[in-house]
Amino acid sequence: MRIVMRRDTLKKFYSVHSWVGVITGILLFIIAFSGAVSVFGSPDLKIWSNPSLHTEVTVDPVKLDKLAEEYAVDIPQEFLHEVVVLLPGAKAFGDLYLLFETDHGPDERVIAYSFDPHTLALKERKEGPPKEVFAEEQMTLESFITHFHANLHLGRLGLILTGLLGLTLMASIVTGVIIHRKILKEMFSFRPLRSLRLMLTDSHKVLSVWGLLFHGMIGFTGAFLGLATVILLPAAAFVSFQGDQDKLLETFQPERMPVLSGEPADMQIDTVLLKSDQLGETTRSIVIMGWGDKNALAFSNTYGGDEMAFQTHSFQLQDGKVLETTTSFELVGGVSGPILDLMFPLHFGSFGGLPVRIIWALLGLSTALIAVTGMMIWVERRAYGAEGDLKPESYMRLSKLTIGSCSGMVVALAAMFWGQRLLPAYVPELFFVVWLLCLVYAFSRSNNYQSNRQLLGVAGLLLAAVPFVDVATLEHHLFNSMAGTHTHLAIIDVVLFLSGGILLYIAKRLPSERQEEQHRAHKTKQTALDEELEESGETLVDTSTSTQVTEA
Repeated sequence: MRIVMRRDTLKKFYSVHSWVGVITGILLFIIAFSGAVSVFGSPDLKIWSNPSLHTEVTVDPVKLDKLAEEYAVDIPQEFLHEVVVLLPGAKAFGDLYLLFETDHGPDERVIAYSFDPHTLALKERKEGPPKEVFAEEQMTLESFITHFHANLHLGRLGLILTGLLGLTLMASIVTGVIIHRKILKEMFSFRPLRSLRLMLTDSHKVLSVWGLLFHGMIGFTGAFLGLATVILLPAAAFVSFQGDQDKLLETFQPERMPVLSGEPADMQIDTVLLKSDQLGETTRSIVIMGWGDKNALAFSNTYGGDEMAFQTHSFQLQDGKVLETTTSFELVGGVSGPILDLMFPLHFGSFGGLPVRIIWALLGLSTALIAVTGMMIWVERRAYGAEGDLKPESYMRLSKLTIGSCSGMVVALAAMFWGQRLLPAYVPELFFVVWLLCLVYAFSRSNNYQSNRQLLGVAGLLLAAVPFVDVATLEHHLFNSMAGTHTHLAIIDVVLFLSGGILLYIAKRLPSERQEEQHRAHKTKQTALDEELEESGETLVDTSTSTQVTEA
């Protein structure tokens, strides 16, 4: 009786683990795969995407000070409430920007100037509400994939989806640990040559177990970052501040706007920039509150090295004296600053330099593979095994959706590297068009195994050819990267070429059709399942690793 009850309990956990994976598997792959790429967003892909950064960029502080003073002269007084300087560089922005903003509120407006980072020549002037002005900014591959990972380009709805996905990931980890009792054995069980289903099952287990801590951390931090601003902040305001979110932010954020004296003074941006560079690794931006006033304050935002995401420094501009130095995410202080300082580096692997980013990317890819192998296992066991209640065609449609969404996304991302060079103004549109075409192609093919191989092969060809596209379109490229250009460009081209080769190899090795397995038709579903469990020596749920999610 106890054995039967134990089996029933395991069945329930297996069912939860399996269905959570099936429902969220494709989205999990999308988030995990884009996350694995986005850890290289800054500075690596930022440099690769912006030809202006292919050579080193340095801004003379004195020239910057004169430039700001020159353009501020003709700016209406209401736009001098907040002046922002966005500096160019590998860890900053592609161009130099001067932003003159009115007081924050429903009528907030901004005047934005962009300058060539090398010559400081004016490139463009825009004016209007911030959302309209910045919405017109051309999105590069790096910024697109980073925002896509964060919110799927769906705004608050996307943040909620990614946050909830983090919660389901943690639920899958808990149920996966419960149903897979022989974890130590599964760490070394990999039989790629036996059968497709065994290869998928072993891959799913091995990747899940070896990356268990990482998957748990990614799930927790992803849930926090996705839900903090859209759910936790309003909830805290409702409980403690009668729903007043502005009052909550005032409580936990430092007061930034100084009490203005009415006495004019020089802003000394050059002094602020020099002192800021001494306090941080790279100055990313400078914000000046109360421009032109004796009591004006400046806040510089810097990268604090590999150990932290950002540092914020505040200055009294009259004599350049540093009033205080705080470590926080952007300009958020108080209780929330240290929490965000911990969450962002942990989630994006930005605390230990390139080696940590590489490890985070590989582990992120393992999360994506767990999701897709789980989906494939689930389909295999139901379309061709003893567990399915529907016709095989129904499960094949889910297989087509998985192939078109997952392998299609790999093709779409590879196409974006071409688009960044040949059609830079249409990078987002290119991504979604190619992805949709891959979905249509997957559903139009009768052989899912063949269509998956073909899509991965196309992705491999596109990635392997990217270095040659760079040679044809850029002044600085892989083959002259030692002539004073950023080595990031050459390294990324080499990595893309090798990644394309790996995808081509995988596409060649994958089966072009299903390898038929012998089934005992006279067995009942439960008898067949029990026999399979007895042969493998696993528990009921162990062998049915049809779960797709465990630890994505």
